[in-house]
Amino acid sequence: MSGGFVRVESPEEGIRVVTVDRPEKLNALNSEVLGELRAAVESTASDAALRCLVFTGAGEKAFIAGADIGELAKLTPIEGREHSRRGQALLDAIESLPVPTIAAINGYAYGGGLELAMACAIRIASENARMGLPETSLGIVPGYGGTQRLARHVGRARAFELVLTSEKGLTASSTASYRPGRRSRRRSKRRGRSGRTGRRRAGSRSRPSGEGSTCHSPKDRSSRPRSSASAPRPRT
Repeated sequence: MSGGFVRVESPEEGIRVVTVDRPEKLNALNSEVLGELRAAVESTASDAALRCLVFTGAGEKAFIAGADIGELAKLTPIEGREHSRRGQALLDAIESLPVPTIAAINGYAYGGGLELAMACAIRIASENARMGLPETSLGIVPGYGGTQRLARHVGRARAFELVLTSEKGLTASSTASYRPGRRSRRRSKRRGRSGRTGRRRAGSRSRPSGEGSTCHSPKDRSSRPRSSASAPRPRT
């Protein structure tokens, strides 16, 4: 299944990859892309064999570099409100899917791109990923529910900082302490890693509980609480 700007492929049984294919515009979201993404998401309801859905962007420069600013500039206030509501409905649909979802983040994930990634259960970011919600630099706020999801992922204080400063240089490594982009992977291995994660998730059709699952890299394991079996016993 492929539309004008969205490709849907099934590289393996039970795994479906949805690619925003608009590289000349850094895969920016316009009304047509939103509609095609919604159709791709809705089609999963009829696929009983589906176990995992992966979202990514075409090329290495961008995952999704946000909304199409050229289109937004032409919208009236009423049209802008409806456009935001369409984006919110799409991301709510992704978040509510009965199968695990993965955002394979390559390059720029700004605005609506990061908002879409935050609606997924898992985010895997390449080394060249750059993330942020820079809309406030244009005098607007994240319109697809990003302010709410970001606060749930990183905490209210850090979410305020990221939104109000329009920070655009977040990387997978720089977010280690609050993790909107979960892991850093080399660009050549990003799709392979998301595929392996998808295969592991394919064993279960249920989505992880909570507002997006949290994974830890190996270096974080030392900071986890010890189990009762390994914890030192108190002296008597």
